[in-house]
Amino acid sequence: MPSSRTEGRGSSRVRLAQALRRTGALAASRPGEECILTPAADRGPAPGSLALNRTGAWIWERLDGRTSGLELVEALVAEFDVEHERARRDYIALAERLLELGAVAPVAPADAASGEY
Repeated sequence: MPSSRTEGRGSSRVRLAQALRRTGALAASRPGEECILTPAADRGPAPGSLALNRTGAWIWERLDGRTSGLELVEALVAEFDVEHERARRDYIALAERLLELGAVAPVAPADAASGEY
């Protein structure tokens, strides 16, 4: 079972034991099952845009600052019937990209438990 140490390869900033919250830096639009994230300032196509498939959109909607990465990985396994390792890798890859774009921020454990962030 993954620990609270940094997960993934290299210098990943993603910790599965930690919750992430959306920052509002990107606005989401839902054409079908996909999700398009664009810079919130102009809401149009831009270099900072990110297209998410159905699984990515599912993760994005659940980055509420209360649900840990580990909980999301477990839910991915159940929801999409994928192997745990694949769900873990997919979550970490998306979380890293969203952190790079400033679209999400880590939440301190006490804040996540209280729902305050």
